[in-house]
Amino acid sequence: MKYIENNRAFTLIELLVVISIISILSAIVIGSLAGARAKSRDARRISDMRMIQQALFTYHLDNGFIPITSSYNASDSGGWDTSFEGDFLSFLVEDGYLSTVPVDPLNNANSAHLNDGYGYLYYCYSVGGNRGLALRFKRESDQSIVNYVTISSFGNRHGSGDDYFECGNHS
Repeated sequence: MKYIENNRAFTLIELLVVISIISILSAIVIGSLAGARAKSRDARRISDMRMIQQALFTYHLDNGFIPITSSYNASDSGGWDTSFEGDFLSFLVEDGYLSTVPVDPLNNANSAHLNDGYGYLYYCYSVGGNRGLALRFKRESDQSIVNYVTISSFGNRHGSGDDYFECGNHS
């Protein structure tokens, strides 16, 4: 009697090859998804900065100045107001320019240098010739600090007139 072997099962080597191919493909997909998430958060950061900028400019048009941080009890009075320390741009909500102030999607920094995480920074300065506004954030896709708004004035000097951007005290 002749014995015919009907082997329809996969060998161990074939199974290992398939598993290794699947794991390589999943690693590639997961890696590309992480990059897409970072780019998505960067796009939100730019959108948030645009919203904050528009609210600040509207505030300036209505009031003739933008508050310095010490005038509305920011965490770093007279310096950078940061989204990760609370009360970030609270005057924009109090005065009805924004319903809520946007904060960074990760919002996990511990210093205004943003070297240890992500957050938004605001500073209004009005000292001598150094007058202006600064809005900054850290881009996740390339780890660079972005000066979204750095304005030393809204206008130019015309003769003896002074059209420079002003900072003031929020009441």
